[in-house]
Order: sequence, then structure tokens, then C-alpha cells
Amino acid sequence: WKYIEPSDGNKILKTTNTELGNDEKDQLFNLETDPGEKNNLAEKHPQVTEELATLLASVRREYDR
Repeated sequence: WKYIEPSDGNKILKTTNTELGNDEKDQLFNLETDPGEKNNLAEKHPQVTEELATLLASVRREYDR
């Protein structure tokens, strides 16, 4: 799994037309079946999304000490 937390940043860098990965919603991708990250599975797998969001928050707290 790959989890990307919500962000209000630009979705696309206009000067290079590069996708930045920012979205207002949680993003969850199964990299085994979707290496191009085209299908956001966050709504289909809310438990995995929540687990990874919690893990990310925990890691951030640990490094903010």
C-alpha cells in the first residue's frame, strides 16, 4: 500500500505539467496491482487508510520530539 495524506497544495505544476500528488482527500494505492497509482482505493479500504494515517501521524510525532 501507498498512503498519501490530504493536502491543499497544487495538484499539477503548471510549468512542467507534472502531477504533484496533492489532493483534498486521502489517497490509497495498491502498488502491486496499480503501480501507476491511477485508482484511489481510500474509500474502498477505510480501515487500511486509517491505519496508515495513524502510523504516519505516530512517526511524525516521534520525529518532532
